[in-house]
Amino acid sequence: MVASKCINVPVNFTTELEKLTRRGFRVLALAGREIKQTVAQVQKIERHDCENDLTLLGLLVMQV
Repeated sequence: MVASKCINVPVNFTTELEKLTRRGFRVLALAGREIKQTVAQVQKIERHDCENDLTLLGLLVMQV
C-alpha cells in the first residue's frame, strides 16, 4: 500500500479509504517525491530506495 511508504498520511486515512471501498469505489493513492539528482544518477537508483519517504498527494476515487 502506498500509504505505508508516505511520510504525511492523515490519521483518518485508513478509515476514509475503507468507507470508499465499502461503497464500491475504486481508489488509487497518488504519491511522489522530489528527486534532485540527474537523469543518469536516477537511472542507477534501486527501486526500493526511491519508493520511500513519499509525499501523499491524494486519492483518485473512481466509480464503476
